[in-house]
Amino acid sequence: MFELVKAAEGCWYIEGPAKVGVVEEGGGSVCLIDSGSDENTAKRIFAILKDKGWRLRAILNTHSHADHIGGNGRLQELTSCEVYLPGAELA
Repeated sequence: MFELVKAAEGCWYIEGPAKVGVVEEGGGSVCLIDSGSDENTAKRIFAILKDKGWRLRAILNTHSHADHIGGNGRLQELTSCEVYLPGAELA
């Protein structure tokens, strides 16, 4: 669990209780698609990104269920990344 798997050129996912997408932007910068369920998951994701030498620029949340946004706060603390949600999910 929490294994980085290559899906396509520049696209990865982190296998876990809820898959987290990783998209390379170039220059060592990446965006996540969702952030997992909690602070522990966020720490494991951060360790994977750090091991690859990637800098987290943003988290793109698909929706606001806890298993998709639970790591947002911790990852934002660790990296100062931006966090985005679809408009309907902001409430």
